[in-house]
Amino acid sequence: MAGLLRRALASRLAADPGSLVIERGAHGKPYLGGAFRSGLAFNLSHSGDRLVIAIGKGRELGVDVELIRPLESEALAERYFSKPESIVFRVTPPEKKEEAFFHYWTAKEAYLKAKGVGIGQGLKDHSFSDPWENPPRLTWAADPAETGLWRFHRFYPEGGYIGTLAYPGDLAKIREFSSL
Repeated sequence: MAGLLRRALASRLAADPGSLVIERGAHGKPYLGGAFRSGLAFNLSHSGDRLVIAIGKGRELGVDVELIRPLESEALAERYFSKPESIVFRVTPPEKKEEAFFHYWTAKEAYLKAKGVGIGQGLKDHSFSDPWENPPRLTWAADPAETGLWRFHRFYPEGGYIGTLAYPGDLAKIREFSSL
């Protein structure tokens, strides 16, 4: 995973992958350090046998990808989702619960990763739109200014997987690649 990240970043910077210094913030968010500290931002996520790397310039990024799979979604939703999200989740038809869970989860995790705070810092302190609204919208946050600031892009890297990219500011041009 680290080798793929280094190759992707080096390609973007026209640099030797071994020369890159990757450091971590207070909550573990990786960033380029040393001579390559710049406006280039990146984030990565993996699930199952898939790895997603997001790279951009001039804004923070957060990305999450998940293999849609069975889990104790009812209990997890009650524990980690906001009250409005929990209500929507409870009335979701059983055959759509797994996908709905991961719609919410990937948006929440991408958002917190973009902010550099990690998922331990308030999964219930914000709320997202209906799980089938695309792109997802941040509808409520502890800081009301956040709702208009953040943008989200949902993607499906391949059957059975779902992902969300989070970034602040204006809508961005997003290009998806299936491999390096």
